[in-house]
Amino acid sequence: MVMKCHRAAWKETDHTQRFVQKKSVVTFLNGACSFYYSYTHGCDQWTFRDGIQDVLKGLAHFETGNFDEYPDDLDYLVPNDVELRYDLWEFENCEKLERIKLFKNGRMDIR
Repeated sequence: MVMKCHRAAWKETDHTQRFVQKKSVVTFLNGACSFYYSYTHGCDQWTFRDGIQDVLKGLAHFETGNFDEYPDDLDYLVPNDVELRYDLWEFENCEKLERIKLFKNGRMDIR
């Protein structure tokens, strides 16, 4: 799992990072998520792009210290085929992870 998280956070071609950290916020600059309007559901939808689920699993490990334990609400975000209706998740029961915010330009902020 550590290697999958690393591959999602670093470009393999030139070994540059796909994220920026400023104080307590880690930002994946672009390519973390996609935004579209779902005519089937009649609302805005969000999906995570390849590799971001591995980053979310890494966040769960960072929060809990375990590989198979997910904090409340984070377990909903981890499946590969999840379609999301919201762009903000706040984790009130977590000590380290506060929130995840998605942006239409593909950016994702983790606090």
